Amino acid sequence: MGITNITWEDVIRFEEVAGYGQHIWKYGEQYYLVVDEGGIAEQRVVYELH
Repeated sequence: MGITNITWEDVIRFEEVAGYGQHIWKYGEQYYLVVDEGGIAEQRVVYELH
C-alpha cells in the first residue's frame, strides 16, 4: 500500500466498490483506499493498494 498524489476529486470518477462505504475504489485493475486523516483539519488521503 502506498500513498498517491491522486485527489478525492479524481477518485470520485472511479468505480466505487460496493460494501465499503466509499473507502475502496477501482480504476481499471488498480484499487485505491480513501481515508480521512488528521485531527481538527482532516484531509482525505488516497492510498494505492498493491
